[in-house]
Amino acid sequence: MLSHRHFKNWYSDLPNRPDGLVNLVYLAGLTFCFLFFGVSLIASAQTPSESSCIACHKLLDGELLAPVTAWKNDVHAHTGLGCESCHGGNPSPQVAEDPDAAKSRAAGFIGKPSRKNIPALCGKCHSDPAMIKKYNPALPTDQLATYRTSQHGQRLFQQGDEKVAVCTDCHGNHGILAANDSRSSVYPLNVPATCGRCHANADFMAGYSIGTDQVADYEASVHGEALLRKRDIAAPACNDCHGNHGAIPPEVKSISHVCGRCHLNNADLFAKSPHAKPYEEMGLAQCEACHGNHKITKPTDARLDPNSNEFVCANCHEPDSEGWKNGTEMFAILNEMKSKIHTADSLVSRAERAGMEVSEAKFIISAADDELIKARTQIHNYRADILRERAQTGIGLADQAVEFGRAALAELQFRRKGLAVSMVIIFAVAAALYMKIRRRDQEWK
Repeated sequence: MLSHRHFKNWYSDLPNRPDGLVNLVYLAGLTFCFLFFGVSLIASAQTPSESSCIACHKLLDGELLAPVTAWKNDVHAHTGLGCESCHGGNPSPQVAEDPDAAKSRAAGFIGKPSRKNIPALCGKCHSDPAMIKKYNPALPTDQLATYRTSQHGQRLFQQGDEKVAVCTDCHGNHGILAANDSRSSVYPLNVPATCGRCHANADFMAGYSIGTDQVADYEASVHGEALLRKRDIAAPACNDCHGNHGAIPPEVKSISHVCGRCHLNNADLFAKSPHAKPYEEMGLAQCEACHGNHKITKPTDARLDPNSNEFVCANCHEPDSEGWKNGTEMFAILNEMKSKIHTADSLVSRAERAGMEVSEAKFIISAADDELIKARTQIHNYRADILRERAQTGIGLADQAVEFGRAALAELQFRRKGLAVSMVIIFAVAAALYMKIRRRDQEWK
């Protein structure tokens, strides 16, 4: 061990040493040693010792070691919380080798919390605005209150059913990640699989009188296609319709409100439609009656085609009834718009391929396409007379584009004819010149 006296004796003897370079190297080495050991001592003094929980569980294996491994990435660990925050006990490193002291009931040790107590345990912090404000002011603090209103919470607290989902079933326990972390089990792309762990498990769900095909249906739906395959996190997952902490099946009369959170115009039109009141009186499931629920496929115009198996009006209306005729008329209006737009697009495309300037006509066709989309939305009012009135703008634009296309093709024909006449004249003049030159040549000879 280097001491101050050793360094003092050596330094005082330095002028008497024969080799100055060797002395310099020796001095540099001593300086490095002092710096290295000094920094090491400072670093070791600043590094917090492991808690008694971590120190003990690191020596175990299997499911008793797993919490230590998972805890490294846990969002709570990153905020400075420790095992004792949930499990209680004495985390002091001094009691790491004394399990009785570390797991002292006097220190509040509760061990593994029961499933029924988990919501209250998490809610101890997550329902406390003052506590949450210290870590993430944007995080809501009503999770426990809304959970109590959910199907899960009602069955847990009122019926004592501990099979239902509690906080840890969806969020995990020792490896909890922030909801916006793509690895989190509650990240939008992962929500269907998280819900499906229980709801797609026929054995687990036995006795609940709930089907287990929701996840498979959702994956086949237009929403599942957007979220799971196109990775569009704006597409709805289970919790967007059912809620997350307050998950509950939407009531029949509130389905249009649920769908209307995204499909605003459709919901507004349905509320003003002649279907709204009878649907409510008859207990029909509003949007679901035509579109289904989990397996919502991309809607097509064929749903208004009386000759198609998809004709949804036939679900409630008899042939030749007013409702049947109304659906048929709406299908005819859409077909008329599509036919005119198709004709305009065909004419304008031909003119463009021939080199004509058609940018204005293409802009008009694009506007007509927008009107067709609006007309399809207008269907949710279920009134053919209003649809006919609203479709006139699109039909008029399509007619205008057709005229543009025909005019462009007529101009093309005119130019071609003019070119042909010009070519004939040029050929005739050239032939005349040729004949004139030959005649002159013969005269000279």
